[in-house]
Amino acid sequence: MGKDPIVSVIVPFLNGEQFIHEAIDSVFMQTYDSWELLLVDDGSTDHSTEIAKEYANKYPDKVHYLMHEKHQNKGLSASRNLGVAHSHGEFIAFLDVDDIWFPNKLEKQVNIMKEDPDIGVVVNPAFYWYEDGNKILQPMTLSVGKNQPTAWIIKILEGEDNTACPSAVLIRTDILRRVGGSEELFRGLFEDAVLWIKINLYASYYYDPECLLLYRIHSQSLWNGASENQRQLARMRFYVWLGDCLNRYDSTQFKSELSIVRQRLYLILLQYFADTKQFESGVALMQLIGQQDSPKDAEWNYLIGYCLHGSQIRLQEALNHYNLALKYGFNEFLVRYNRGILHKQLGNLDEARQDLLRAIELKPDEDSVRQLLEEIASRMADA
Repeated sequence: MGKDPIVSVIVPFLNGEQFIHEAIDSVFMQTYDSWELLLVDDGSTDHSTEIAKEYANKYPDKVHYLMHEKHQNKGLSASRNLGVAHSHGEFIAFLDVDDIWFPNKLEKQVNIMKEDPDIGVVVNPAFYWYEDGNKILQPMTLSVGKNQPTAWIIKILEGEDNTACPSAVLIRTDILRRVGGSEELFRGLFEDAVLWIKINLYASYYYDPECLLLYRIHSQSLWNGASENQRQLARMRFYVWLGDCLNRYDSTQFKSELSIVRQRLYLILLQYFADTKQFESGVALMQLIGQQDSPKDAEWNYLIGYCLHGSQIRLQEALNHYNLALKYGFNEFLVRYNRGILHKQLGNLDEARQDLLRAIELKPDEDSVRQLLEEIASRMADA
């Protein structure tokens, strides 16, 4: 293996015969050659098992075949953990069986790691590689260079494109083992975001904007193969896990940063409850976290007002939150429209008319606003 740090490359696979040759060959084509390759069989029933064993037999010093007891299927997280348990390298590099590394991937990331032992993980964007051949650069908005613990968590909550694909990172093995590896509760969806959050709670990350791989997006992938209901359940499981994780994590050094993470999480959950019209759940969340920890911004006030309004309780308080949302600069049409409806419900017809007239100025083609104005005009005439 030589004197350079060894990289343990872990490739979990489940029925990956269509892609496994390309993935493995992209490891062999690396300009950095101090690596071992662990092929982890997650209960495959196609020819990928035989293919993996052939590589292990042909290159016994470089390639190793692993499987779960009794050839079980345990999911991506458990398969990655099995690979980590058998790894010997200073660094861990995951490679999904349907992805392809560019030849300089390991060399570039190892060099970054060597320059600063405080870096726990190196992150690069991928090319989203579609079945029609199109390639689109992953639109990550991470800050280039070294970033402190918790910084990546905030960015992941800002947008899911900031969640690196597993094939795009290089991790120090001791950090990965320190945080307990992947969460096996997450067999597929969101298992990557969960692991990045665990790592970034304890270690700095380095973002290099150079694209070093192709991330294949196809009909057989876990995300595309899941129903919308399965995706939503997985997303909520992720949010619940994150909330619990933050409650268990104790750090005075990054107290203000963790407060930002919590507030972003609260906004995401409240937006979800508002979008799905689970208004009572939104109100319960507000009561659970209390006023001290709640975000003090326009979006939060609008969503609280919307949930209180939708649940038909504490309507005057809902009106106060709408007023604050407008004061702090939230989407004026949405505030005016919903505040107009609430004023109408409370019998404040003049105020309702003023809000809706302003709303129709902002969006002249909104028929629902015109209909409400006609109803108010009729009620005012009758009065």
